[in-house]
Amino acid sequence: MGNRFGTVRRWAAAVLVAGMGLAGSASATLLDRGPDMVYDDVLDITWTRQAGGGIGGDIARLWGAANAWAIFLDFGGFTDWRLPYASVSAGAGPITTLPIGFPCTGAGGADEVACRDNEMAYMFYYNLDGNPGGDKTGTQTAVGGEMLTGISDIPDYWSGTGIDSILAWRFTFDDGLQGQGGVDGNALMAWAVRPGDVCDAQPRLCVESVPEPGSLLLLALGALGLGWSRRRKS
Repeated sequence: MGNRFGTVRRWAAAVLVAGMGLAGSASATLLDRGPDMVYDDVLDITWTRQAGGGIGGDIARLWGAANAWAIFLDFGGFTDWRLPYASVSAGAGPITTLPIGFPCTGAGGADEVACRDNEMAYMFYYNLDGNPGGDKTGTQTAVGGEMLTGISDIPDYWSGTGIDSILAWRFTFDDGLQGQGGVDGNALMAWAVRPGDVCDAQPRLCVESVPEPGSLLLLALGALGLGWSRRRKS
């Protein structure tokens, strides 16, 4: 009995490790919020499913006009839209310390955690499973199967994070690059996000949740351990 129980414990530990890996890979899954929106449950923000197209974000604008477009956007029954932040910790305020180039790698681990401070970069590298130099424009299927459309290749997208009175951060979805743009000299695209989950206000937009593979494995292991514990006591 002892050897058999030890074998099962080793098997269970191996399955647990695999389940933890599955749970980690599922952390960047976008959730369906109806035909017009998707929800990122890691960053706790909702994106328009179409990247600006059809609601005015596909018109190139200067930075101030792009921010105004997002702030005054009335879409999906919500009016609290904004541009994505290049640094969440800085909010919409100026910040000069972000890297010019590839802000994330898509490798997971510490990079995934650090990338959470950059909403467009997280969309590119983790929700869309992009790599530095890769192309995530046009129609894309995100991790988890949700489809996003109208992602522009030219020009770039404005973030809502400024650098100073003449520059703001920009992001390119055809290669994953982050850079600087002149607020009065560059006309770029806009993609709107809003804080939180739209289901909090409109439950009809939520689809029935399905447990992640890692969660299912943990439940199964718990039941297995309980069963063996009872057999040993008897």
